[in-house]
Amino acid sequence: MKARRFILVTSLLVAVALAAATLWMRYGPHAGPTIHKVELKDGERVEGLLFPLYDHVYVVQTEDRSIIVDASEIRGVDGEQIRSFPISGDVVVVHQTFEEILPTGEIDIRSSIRHRNTGSKPMRELRWGMGLHELEYLDTYEKLDVFGNSMPVEVVGDLPNGGKQVKVDLLRPLFPGEETWYTSHFVYPATPLLQGDVWIYRHMGRYPDSRLVTRSVLLPEGARILSIEPEPMYKLQVDGRWLVVWRRYFFRDDVVPWEIRFRP
Repeated sequence: MKARRFILVTSLLVAVALAAATLWMRYGPHAGPTIHKVELKDGERVEGLLFPLYDHVYVVQTEDRSIIVDASEIRGVDGEQIRSFPISGDVVVVHQTFEEILPTGEIDIRSSIRHRNTGSKPMRELRWGMGLHELEYLDTYEKLDVFGNSMPVEVVGDLPNGGKQVKVDLLRPLFPGEETWYTSHFVYPATPLLQGDVWIYRHMGRYPDSRLVTRSVLLPEGARILSIEPEPMYKLQVDGRWLVVWRRYFFRDDVVPWEIRFRP
């Protein structure tokens, strides 16, 4: 629990290196955010995507860094000294996960997504789709609100791809203009992590909408890391266990493999 609290607090505050050598090539085919030239008040000049994270807090994502800055730290954008500046594509979804790989090969996952009620009426329920691969863990699935309340998940329909539409009724409605986080908690079944004496954790991306993703993976006690691809933005030991953290902006349906090879 100490490790989980640590990463949930720090994962959006630490801005360090991302290794995404194919960043510009990946963005080329998309009609999404454009590249801006950003000048910071400390004199640094960077080129990258520019989008809001919170009110007055922005992300500048370059080829190799994800920089989080307050609006007061930005002097100008695209050569213009401005007090307010255009943003290339709002981040509709901000997504964090904390995944603990268990000695059994199962993965205990907490996946949190920021929600904002931009409507004029209280939001009383959440609806989303679950793919075929996600239905495997439906029996361990629970939805938690920011207060820790567990809300039962109800299957309400079928999807064309064979998945299911599900919903939860919010115990505390989200009122107009409010913003909060909802967390999915489930245990992913034991998967073929083991190949010989090497365990391989891999996540492919492919989200249904564009989003800024911070993925944190806690390895089993005693694990020895052999390789990590791509280079994580952060790697440290918490309570004697390796914690690996990536962050990047994903366009809808992007497939960007994140992989850790280790010996338990």
